[in-house]
Amino acid sequence: MIAVLLAARLLLLAATPAAAPAGSPVPVADKEATAVAGKVQKVYEGVKELSADFEQETILRQGGKVTGATSGKVWIAKPGKMRWEYLKPEVKTIVSDGKTLWMYDGEENQVVINEHMDESESFTALNFLGGLGQLTKSFDVKRIAAPARAKSSEDEFLALTPKPGEDLQVAEIDLGIAKKTNLADEVFLVDQLGNQTHLVFHELKTNAAAPAKTFTFDIPKNAEVVKPTVLKPAGK
Repeated sequence: MIAVLLAARLLLLAATPAAAPAGSPVPVADKEATAVAGKVQKVYEGVKELSADFEQETILRQGGKVTGATSGKVWIAKPGKMRWEYLKPEVKTIVSDGKTLWMYDGEENQVVINEHMDESESFTALNFLGGLGQLTKSFDVKRIAAPARAKSSEDEFLALTPKPGEDLQVAEIDLGIAKKTNLADEVFLVDQLGNQTHLVFHELKTNAAAPAKTFTFDIPKNAEVVKPTVLKPAGK
């Protein structure tokens, strides 16, 4: 779930890059990475909706075993709307209309509903959808070689390390950028244990308006409905 939300955040980076303080020298490598990040953000400033086919897999740190291979379709729209349809090997759906989040497991016929997204302290992964974040403000950015399981040998890859104070529940994000479009078509999310969630996006389309019903969810007949309590840090 966290992996999906973080991917959503990175697919719609919606702010301008943060400028370096005047008079502060920037290393050449950092300048190159910042330049690529700036191109990405400039493109996404003009993206209101995005859709793609996707593949997802998990790469375990120990032994490099690949598990959980899935595929499906994703739609994302500003502000805060998304729909992830997992079609193979099992049917799962994650939908948000910006206020309510539905997570449906087809095999269990169960839907988890969060009606308090704005009150969820840890729900920070969609910030970029509303233009609340900046790539170079939230991350230390550097250019890297393509990871071993990268699908494209032509993408430019950025390693993003969350800066102190950024609650992203991830150790690093390796982002593959298509040179022709400056769109992110590949993402490696690395957790604190070194395991990776690898997402690849195909047939990326921008600003092709999706029907409004795309971002709502009709609960299937006889489905079990779970509405968890919103948890907040002590003292709030």
